[in-house]
Amino acid sequence: MNTTPIPPRTKPWRPVILIALVILILGFGVLSWVRFGLALGNGNFYNQVSGLPLSIYFITSGAVWGLTSLAAAIGDWYRLPWALILTGVGAVLLTTWFWVEKLCLIRTSLSTTNWLFNAILNLILLIFVISTVLAVYPYQPPPSPKGKANG
Repeated sequence: MNTTPIPPRTKPWRPVILIALVILILGFGVLSWVRFGLALGNGNFYNQVSGLPLSIYFITSGAVWGLTSLAAAIGDWYRLPWALILTGVGAVLLTTWFWVEKLCLIRTSLSTTNWLFNAILNLILLIFVISTVLAVYPYQPPPSPKGKANG
């Protein structure tokens, strides 16, 4: 009879819903970096079309949301204590920013034609993110004492 104890898990267990959340966050991060790159490369076009310095706005918002998404995804993956809070707050701020931009800053006929689809999709994604944060947060590992690693 083998009485050898089973070694403890070396890698932290991640629920499938947390993995899906990290993939979603990385997708938004990629879109933000694409926005940053396009605004950086086509800045003169944006300024000529609108008459406003929108390229600076697009560059800044793309970089801010790209860095925020990267920090949230890495933090959620490594299950850092602050990461789920950043994810929830970031989702609410991103939703607010999206609608302020869509309704106030960039007014085109296209932005008003598909507003219902955008609203429904935005609501579904926001509910997914917030419910995932609330479901996973109680099971996050506690912060480790200073000088010791989690795990």
